[in-house]
Amino acid sequence: MTTPAAKWQRALRERRTAAGLVPVTVWIHPEARELLHRYVKRLVERTERGRAG
Repeated sequence: MTTPAAKWQRALRERRTAAGLVPVTVWIHPEARELLHRYVKRLVERTERGRAG
């Protein structure tokens, strides 16, 4: 028997998978955290600009 929370979490994982998202774990040095943050932010901005056309 599953709980409502477990059903909700499973549905969320299925929606993310359907959207093409993949869970990852990344280990980085603390001093690289800001660099990674800026890199990901830039990728997101480029993707949004591309969608806006």
